[in-house]
Parts: sequence; C-alpha cells; structure tokens
Amino acid sequence: MKNLIKLNQKGFTLIEMMIVMIIISILVLLVIPNASNVLTTANTKGCDALVKSLEAQAMTTKLETGSFPTSLSSDDQANISKVCNGQSGSYTEDGRVDLN
Repeated sequence: MKNLIKLNQKGFTLIEMMIVMIIISILVLLVIPNASNVLTTANTKGCDALVKSLEAQAMTTKLETGSFPTSLSSDDQANISKVCNGQSGSYTEDGRVDLN
C-alpha cells in the first residue's frame, strides 16, 4: 500500500505551486520599492561626493596657482555626466561646482 502512494505522487499539486508563487510575488513586491530608494540615495551621495572632490581640486589649484580654474576638464565633465544623471557642470567664481 505504501509503495502505491509513493508511485502515484510524482510532483507538486497546482495549489502548492500557486501558493509558492504568491509568496514569492509578495516578497518581491516588498523588496523592489526599498531597492529603488537605496539606488536613488546611493546615486545622490555619489554625486555629492564627486562635487566635493572637484571643489577640493579647485581649492588645491587656487593654492598652487593663485586663481581658481576656469572650467572643468573633459574627464571631469564625463564623470559628472555619468554619476549625476547626465548633468554637466562648471566652476563658479568662488571655486564651487555648479551642476547645470
């Protein structure tokens, strides 16, 4: 009798599969909004860090040459564009980076 039950039971029932899919869907729905918030926060912090780094470079240039740089290099422009959602930037007269 036990052998008959084992032979007839080959896999999961449709109800069991549906319950598993529903549980996975609920977990995914809970995780996705948090993941997008984390990515947005990380992008903002990365952009802020890049801007502060460029401002520090401007201050170093002022200490070495006596004046602030007049423009950002093409590499700096490319980095701003990549990190700060396609924005471009330039130096203001006081050495700060202005994102356009």
